[in-house]
Amino acid sequence: MARQQLSPSEDVESGELLTTEQVRRAVGVVVAAITLPPRVRRQLYEDETDRQTYYARRNASAARSHRTTRRRKLAKLGIDPDKIKSLELPKSQ
Repeated sequence: MARQQLSPSEDVESGELLTTEQVRRAVGVVVAAITLPPRVRRQLYEDETDRQTYYARRNASAARSHRTTRRRKLAKLGIDPDKIKSLELPKSQ
């Protein structure tokens, strides 16, 4: 198929999909916390995890909303996205 899926799941809340920004922020927290006491380090890790979880949920909600809106607009135009044929790409060897 022309549409590529890099993760077994497209569920952004599953933790399987990471953005460059999520990785950058996580690495930043690890580097910033390296010399701190374990208790403080753990708290920084938990705070960043909570922040990333919050934004992942918001982004998932926005994606669902955009998908729903797009499907409604297509339906008004008489287009059924489920019936659009996908392009079969040759398998690389």
